[in-house]
Order: sequence, then C-alpha cells, then structure tokens
Amino acid sequence: MKGIMRTRGRYFALLFAACLATFALMCAVFIENGRSLLWQNDSLSLYYPLFVYEGQWLRNVFGSIGQPDFAVPLYSLDIGYGADILATAGGCFNDPLNLISAFCPPEYAEYLFEVLIFVRFFLAAAAFSLYCFGHGRGQGPTLCGSLAYVLCGYVVMWGVMRHPNFINLAILLPLILRGADKVFERKSPALLMVSMGLLFFFSVYFSYMTLIALFIYCLIKYFLVPRKRSLRDFAALLGRFVLYLGTAALLAGLFLVPIVLVLTSMGRVGLTREIPLLETFNFYWQLGSNLVGGSFNKRGMFLGVVPVLGVIAFLIGRRQLGRSWAPWALGFGLCFVGALLPPVGSAMNGFGYATDRWLLVLGFCAAYMLVLVVPQLRRFGRRQWAVFTLVGALLAVWTGAYAFDVLSKQAAMACVLLVAIAIVFVLVPRRVSVAAMSAAVAVCLAGSSAGLVVIGSSKWGTSFASSFVPSGEAVELTRAFAVADEAALLDKDYRIDRAGAYGARNQTMVSGFKGFDFFSSYYNQKLDDSRYDLGVASHWTNYIYNGVDRRLALELLGGARYFVANDDDRDKVPYGYAPVADLGEMPIWDDDEEGGAKELRMSPVRLYESDAALPLAFTYDEAVPESTYRSLPLVERQELLTRACVLADERVARNEDEALRMATVEQEADIVKEKGLVVRNGAIEVAKRGARLRIAVDGVPDAENYVVFENLVFNPLDPAGQRALAEETGVKIEPKKTDRGPGWWIDLKWAPDRSAPLQIKAGDRERSLKIANSRNAGYGGKVDWAVNMGYSEEPVTSFTIKFSKPGIYSFDRMYVASQPVAAIEENVKKLQDENAASVSFGTNRISVDVAAEKDDSDDERYVFLSVPYSPGWSATVDGQPAEILQANVGFMALAVDGAGHDVQLTYVTPGLVAGAWCSVAGIALFAGILLVRKKMRKRA
Repeated sequence: MKGIMRTRGRYFALLFAACLATFALMCAVFIENGRSLLWQNDSLSLYYPLFVYEGQWLRNVFGSIGQPDFAVPLYSLDIGYGADILATAGGCFNDPLNLISAFCPPEYAEYLFEVLIFVRFFLAAAAFSLYCFGHGRGQGPTLCGSLAYVLCGYVVMWGVMRHPNFINLAILLPLILRGADKVFERKSPALLMVSMGLLFFFSVYFSYMTLIALFIYCLIKYFLVPRKRSLRDFAALLGRFVLYLGTAALLAGLFLVPIVLVLTSMGRVGLTREIPLLETFNFYWQLGSNLVGGSFNKRGMFLGVVPVLGVIAFLIGRRQLGRSWAPWALGFGLCFVGALLPPVGSAMNGFGYATDRWLLVLGFCAAYMLVLVVPQLRRFGRRQWAVFTLVGALLAVWTGAYAFDVLSKQAAMACVLLVAIAIVFVLVPRRVSVAAMSAAVAVCLAGSSAGLVVIGSSKWGTSFASSFVPSGEAVELTRAFAVADEAALLDKDYRIDRAGAYGARNQTMVSGFKGFDFFSSYYNQKLDDSRYDLGVASHWTNYIYNGVDRRLALELLGGARYFVANDDDRDKVPYGYAPVADLGEMPIWDDDEEGGAKELRMSPVRLYESDAALPLAFTYDEAVPESTYRSLPLVERQELLTRACVLADERVARNEDEALRMATVEQEADIVKEKGLVVRNGAIEVAKRGARLRIAVDGVPDAENYVVFENLVFNPLDPAGQRALAEETGVKIEPKKTDRGPGWWIDLKWAPDRSAPLQIKAGDRERSLKIANSRNAGYGGKVDWAVNMGYSEEPVTSFTIKFSKPGIYSFDRMYVASQPVAAIEENVKKLQDENAASVSFGTNRISVDVAAEKDDSDDERYVFLSVPYSPGWSATVDGQPAEILQANVGFMALAVDGAGHDVQLTYVTPGLVAGAWCSVAGIALFAGILLVRKKMRKRA
C-alpha cells in the first residue's frame, strides 16, 4: 500500500507540473498583453465582485459573533434595488473554494481569484485521474486522458476563460461517475452521495444536466457491461440509485431549496423559444475545425487535435479494445449526435435555449477513449492504420478548406498540427513502449491544445484576450465609488445611479452603496415585471439592470438622490440633478459598435444630487387598482406612480366615474424619410445594415421624451429576402469583409441574427436599444420598450432610428410620449410634503416610524417601500403581524390608518429553514445508510 501511495504521489506531482506548464502556456498571450483572467463580461461583473463580497461577508459574520445583535446577513440593499444574498450569489457563495476569500484583502483578491482558476483546473485533472485509476488504467495513459479532459472546450473556453466556477462540474463529474461504478459493484455509495451532494449544493443547473448524463451512463453500463441481468436486479439497482441520489439532494438542502424556489419563480424559465431541428449549414461547415481547435465558435465542441485522433483510433480499434469498445463508442456517439441537434441542447438546458454547456460529457468520453486506446496503438494492423490515415486526411482537408474559406490562421495551424500529429500516431507506436508513447502523446496534446488556445486568443485568431480586464485593475473597477473622497459624504440611506458603465456592474455591492445596478442569473421576477410594465430600456435581459433608464419619475420614486456621470454623458443626467462634486477620474468602458472588445480609459466623473428624491420608505395617501394602472400606456404608468400606490384589484375599489387625467402627451409619429427600408403592414422592413427611419411629431416643451415601441419583434431576413427588399428600396447591399466565394456559397453559410441593436437620435442626443428574438440565449420575452431620450426645454420634433441588422421589425404601435417634468415635480413634491414615514436599516431588518396625520384622520394610507417584494419579508405594525402588500407591481407596502405606528420588517431567505431541516435529514440518512451497510458486511 505504501508503495502504491508513493507511486501515486509521484504521479500527482507530475500531473501538477504538467497542468501548471500547460496552464502557463495558455495564459502566455494574456501575460504578454498585460491582461488578467477576468473576462470583462461575467467574471468582472459577476464572479469577481461576488468573490470580494463573500470575503467581506464572511469577515463581517465571524467578526460579529458574540455581539448582542448578532445576525447572519441574508439580505442586502446594496445589491440592485435590494436582493437576497444567498440567491444572488448562487454558484459563488456555495463554492467551497471561495471560502478562502475571507482571508484575502480586496486589494489582492484578483490574484487569488486567478490562482483558484488554476486550482480548479488541476483538481479536475486529478479527479479524472482517480476515475481512471479506479478502473485499473495505467499512469501514462491516465496522464494523457487527464490533460485531454482539462483541455477540452468546456473546461478551457467555458470555464477558465469565462466562468471559472463552471470548472467545479469538471471536478465532480468523474467522482460522480466513479461513485456510480461503486454502486454497481455493491461497494460503498458514499462517494456518489457526497460528490452528487456537492453538485446539488453548488448548482441546480448543472445537477439537472448531470442527472441526465448519469442516467444514460448507468443504462449503458447495465446493458453493455457483462453482468447477470434480471428485472428484479434492475429494480433493486434503480431503487438504490434513487435512495442515494435523494440523500445527496437532502444533504444539499440548505442551498438547494432556496435556489429551486427562486429558479421556479423566474419568468425566464419556461419561455416559449424557437428551437430549430438542425443547426445552420455554417455550424456543420466549421464543425471539423471546431473539434480540433481551429475555431472556438461552439466552445463545448472543442476537443483538440490529439483527442480527436484518439477517438478516430478508438473507433477503428474495436478488435484490440474488446468489451471496452461498445459502451464508450455508444456514449461518445450519443453525445456527438446530440451536439449536432439544437433540441438536445435545449432539453439539456431544461427546455430553455439550446446550449453546449453539457458537452463536458463529450470531452470526458473523448479523454477516456484516449486513455483506453493509447496502450493498444502498438497492436494496430496495417489495415487499421490505413483507415486511420484516410479519416485523418479527410478531417485535415475539411479543416484546411474551412481555413482557406475564412482565411483563418488558427484553423490553418490546426490543420498543420493535425497532419503532423497523425504522422506521429502512425509511425511511432510500433517502435516505443507504452510509457514512451504516453509521454509523446501527452507532450503533443498539451502543446497542440494549449498552443491553439494561445493562437485563438491572440491577433492570429479572434483576439479574445483583449476582452479581459487589464491585470491589477479589477479592484479599482469594482471600488470606483468607494475610493472617491466625496463618497464618505453621501447619505447611504438614499440610492446612487449612474449614466454609464463606470467601473464594473455590481459595484455598489462591494462598495456598500445603495443603487439600482444588478447582474445575477437569479433575479426577482416581480421586480423585473415592474420594470417591463414601464418599458424600461436600460437592458434587454431579465437579469441585468443598468439603472432605471435615467427617468426622472423612477429616479425620484426609487430614492436616487445621487447621480454619477462623466462629461461625455452630461446629456444623460436627469432633469433637476445639480453637480455637487468632482469624483476625479474613474475607469470607463467604451463600447465597440462592431461587437469587439471594449476599451478601458480614465475619464473625469461628476457627482450630481437632487433634493427631490424620496426616501426608500414613504407614505401614499391614495391607491389605484392594478387594472387601472395596466390600462394606461407605458409612460403614463410611471406618472401614475408619482400620484398613487398601485395595489391588487381586490385591495382597491375601482372608481369607474373618475377619469385619470395625465399630463403625459402621446404623439403618433409621422414617417418623414426612409432610407434602406420600407414601413408597411405594421412592420419596418430593413434591407441593409445602417438603414435609417426619420419620424416627426409636434413636440412638447419642458418634457422628457420617449420613443415607444409596443410589441416590437425582430425577425431576420435571409439573403434572398434582403436582395429583393434592397431592389425594392433602391439600395445596394455591401458585402461583409468576411464574405468570400460565389453568392450561392455565401447564402448557404448565412446564419440568422438573434439580436438587433437600434440607435435612436434626437438632435445631438443618441440612445441605444438592443432587442433579441427567441433564439437568443438572453431572450426574456420583452417586446415593449420606451426609450428615454432625455429632457428638452424646447419641443423635440424629429427622431432618427438607425437599424444595425437587416430584418423585419414588426410592431403594434410606434409613437412618441412626452412627459412634462413639471407634473412629475409637482406630484413628487406632494408626496414629499405629505410623507409621514422615516426609515432606518439593520441586518435583515427595515424599521419605519410613521407619524400620525396632522388632522387625526382615520383614512387608510399606505407605507410604501421601494424594496422588491419577496415572500421572505414579514412585518409587524405596533408589534402585531401585518400583511405586506405587493405594490407598484414589484415592491412592498403596508396599509395603516392615520395614527402613528411602528412598522418593523424582517427578512429570512425563503426556503432556508426548510432547506436546513432537509440537510439535517440528509446527514441522518447518509449516516444511517453507511451504518446499515457496515452491519450487513459484518453479518456477511
């Protein structure tokens, strides 16, 4: 045993060195260009801020233990409008490796974050090695397979380069499958229960995918691996798996139950989407290149040159591989065919959008097939090598043809590596030992796969290294507000909004300020409903909030006393906000209109303030039923919110005789000029990129102006439709820079657009709106938009809409709404003057002191809180339980009379208590299962 341990110890030391060298090679371009491993999108905006916040949260929790008012923070008003901490941080707080953030100051968090990416990378390789050793595989082939596993597209392109916590699935999958093997072998189920329990704890999303893969794995193992089979045996085995997996789910209940409750409440889940039966021709055309690493357009499809050649050899070597051949050939075949069909990707994603994130299973199969085939290469006959050479040559021609078609240096290099390594496979095996062959394969594998990643991330490929944060700047990007001297002077009981992406999203979470900025996969659906009902156009998804579109009414109602803008964005500052301080320079991201990397620059930023902002809790004297609210157009609805509280119909009687008189003016748009498009039959038919539509209205002075689209849906035009429309409109379609070859070939490779940005201009002011169709992964079912063009003292009479994508933009109505700011100011001033509430905040608690009415009126009034409605909140009024009403669609209110009152609201994460009891039951069941097995073994 000691000898085995020493041997294994040397193996894992070698594996660590190999992983470190390979990882360093992959990062070479990042180091050379001074870039970190934090992707500008999700890593900087989500994972890194949550990592820093978790460290702060843990230090706060442990530092306050023993204090009289000790409580574990479960809710934070610094996250968006206010959000559950555990739900928002799902996939991060419940990642055990992130616990180390408690010991890391924020100044060094970026570097620890990057180190943990490598730690996960190595642990995934180690877990795969344990799976191989459990099946009696040799160290040399296992090393090859482990490197192939962690260099597959899922781990590298989805994990290392974009979503580091996704690598956790790669760590747990081999352990789960090995645990399933032990159940088949009637050994201890502890490994299956613990590893699957950790996955349930970490991610419901990946647990769902893994359960499907585990079910298929077990079916293949049961029917294709020799064993005595019977209906009774099958039922008994199924029962054991149900028991063990159920126990695993119970173990994870503490996090699993709250996350499931949030997940099932989100409207994005279960949306009807357009899922085609087949991918586009272009997908299949670049498939060969994707497999070997000549392109990364389909990230999960990347296996690498050596693993692909290993799969080819495996499929040819049926005679040498014996009984091992059929199960793995079938498993790989099922994964490969599934990867070609969008409905499979949709089913693996809970019947949502089609994704390739489940293709870690494909990488696992290819890696293990490589482990199996490497020792057998010496036994291949001439006919097998001839077939191998033929298939390899066809793949090389395919990859080379794609490289020539798109002029891709990365694909050309992949083709060269494919030919060179195929020659190594053919010539070397008969002359060297298995150990030497394994070493050669490992070197070829690490060099080719990591090398292609380097090429792909450099200017020779897609230059995606430029889309990563400059090294050492992450902390500044997430603390831009906090480092300003003036920040200490802000009243933190109010919110702060911003005109653009200054620093990173979720910045207020880390800095400790209240705001509207939010980004998390787990969001409050009622809050999203409230934004959608107003057509807020700050972002096109359900789960990202970029403020409130700078709307005066929503800023003041939401308690945004402060606003931040740089000099370029002064026209985006809401009416009535006055400059009060210079905040110095802050990092600003400049968007690339062509969809490339964003550029970071420093820009002077100013702080603006408005005394008109309402506190986060105030009183309404009036209420209207929700049906009345919904009967109004989008922009009029926000004016109504400045006058009355919106409640469910059963709470407020509708006065049919009282007509609502709104100051907002709606003006139907007259089409003045069309260029490259035609408007007819309720649709804007756009023939070419950059087409423009100019609309005219009479205009209203001293008003915020909105361009409003109701039921705006984008459908792309195929090339034939574009040409026909271009001919009709008299414009010429300019070919794209990437278009090569005859027209029929370009048409064949056409892929439908999934989103379309619009630019809307009025005078010198320009705003953008991005809309997505149901093929887009971020599609949230949003079709109603009111784009705020800002305040104008003079009437705005002309608006120009620029369309960046050809297609059919259908709509029910397109018009301009002008909202006089005087009406908003008057309504908000009335709310301020009549406000009887003062608010204070504590850990998981909001306290509101409501003063008595001056006239001793007993009329009902409503204490409104601009905090998202959630079943986790409970309330008391003067110590007695009180009902929390859902108000203004997504927020909270309590009904009180004219007397003075003490209102207390407390928060507990929904499902947390039930989940904790599930975990207790899971621990007891886990211990019971192991104890019973121990007693049964003693009897045997």
